[in-house]
Amino acid sequence: DLRLMTPEIARELSTIRLWKQIHFAWDDIRLKKVIKRGIDILIAEGVKAYKIMVYVLIGFNSTPDEDLYRILKLKKWGVDPFVMPYKKADFYQKRFARWVNHKAIFKTVAWQDYKKAI
Repeated sequence: DLRLMTPEIARELSTIRLWKQIHFAWDDIRLKKVIKRGIDILIAEGVKAYKIMVYVLIGFNSTPDEDLYRILKLKKWGVDPFVMPYKKADFYQKRFARWVNHKAIFKTVAWQDYKKAI
């Protein structure tokens, strides 16, 4: 839980030999400051940003603009976002999740261009 991250916890996590990524979640846009603080602590203590993956719940108490904001912030911070749609049958949520979670698309195509193409 990034809300509970301390330098001591981050230091311990940095000593673990990771096969994959450390997973966290950012479900509420109002937690931006605490999420950023937790990521900053991890990186300051030696955890590489690409070893951090953040689940992002979309469509539950959030607008499409807020969903995009969180994803772009995580990308800017160098961590790997992974979208989890609240309603998997919803066309927007399904399409947005595919854009983010398919890394070859996410790293090369902007959301505005992707949603126009489909």
